[in-house]
Amino acid sequence: MSGALVEIRRYVAFPGRRAELVDVMDRVVIPFVRARGVEVLASLVVPDDEDAYIWIRSFDDADDRDRAYAAIYEDPEWVDTIGPTVKKLMDVPRAVITTATATA
Repeated sequence: MSGALVEIRRYVAFPGRRAELVDVMDRVVIPFVRARGVEVLASLVVPDDEDAYIWIRSFDDADDRDRAYAAIYEDPEWVDTIGPTVKKLMDVPRAVITTATATA
């Protein structure tokens, strides 16, 4: 992990849609955010929760995260295509985003 600021994002897929969410995350979202300078540390499923999906992202600091957020979430491809696709697969209000900083 190179960044000092880490986001742990836990999503809840709509029932029966986790495999689709994982596919979109691994094939589309993760390459998209990596191309905008975000380090993605992990893409994970929870074996005993068939709707849970977790991914972990790393940033140099809060300014780096703000820059990345703008590059991702203001991009027309995200706004028009990727974002709406993800929102069809997951229960957005149930997403939990935890921000943490490295201890060493």
